[in-house]
Amino acid sequence: MRLPFPDHISLVAVCFFAGTLCVIQLLQGTNPTFSLFAAAYILVAAIAFNVGGGLSRTIGAFVFFNSVLGVIVGLCMKAYLGEPADSNLQAPLLTMAVYFAGMCMMLVAAFVSRKISRKRAILGKVVTDANLQTATVGSMATGFLIFFAGFFIGGGNGTVWSALNQINRFFPLAVMMGVLHTNRRSGGTSFSTLQGLPAPDLRHCFHRIRHLLLSGPLLPIWKNLQGGRLTLQLRRHTLSLVKPG
Repeated sequence: MRLPFPDHISLVAVCFFAGTLCVIQLLQGTNPTFSLFAAAYILVAAIAFNVGGGLSRTIGAFVFFNSVLGVIVGLCMKAYLGEPADSNLQAPLLTMAVYFAGMCMMLVAAFVSRKISRKRAILGKVVTDANLQTATVGSMATGFLIFFAGFFIGGGNGTVWSALNQINRFFPLAVMMGVLHTNRRSGGTSFSTLQGLPAPDLRHCFHRIRHLLLSGPLLPIWKNLQGGRLTLQLRRHTLSLVKPG
């Protein structure tokens, strides 16, 4: 079955939740100003969630997880444990005021973003259902190529190779396009894919192998190989598997 993502939260329910939490905090000895900031934060977060398009849009999803996991869950846990919401904080009022101001800025950003965003996707006609799978495999292959090239091409800070490694986001791109391809092909009933999901795990395994080569008992062998290659290069010799005639 296809799970519908909520794109709107009732402000009446949010006000009831925020008011109830505020009363509980006051009964537990929380500073009234702190409780008002917390209630206002929850209300503004709900408005920003609705303006951002809910969980069906990137903006709304970011607002939801940022507010729920960052603040609201903590406030609810303290209320459940019977602790004042402003306990264990060096500057409680300043902390909550900063959270509230940050959420207000998210609301402004969500409003501006929805106004200037295009109704049609820029890459909508470029990446189609027909070539999504090809794009997934291509992104994964490009990511692995850049990753393996790092074993042999040295690059310090400020080099072109260093910049290329910083923008190497082909593995997450492969995962997203692979999941999108499977979701569209199945009509929204499946999202698992074999093309994109193993990419982060394989990359982690190769990172561990590289760490083993560059540290521990294999480090002297690796250094000798690197030193021998450097010596041959300085003497202008080359390695060849074919004996000269």
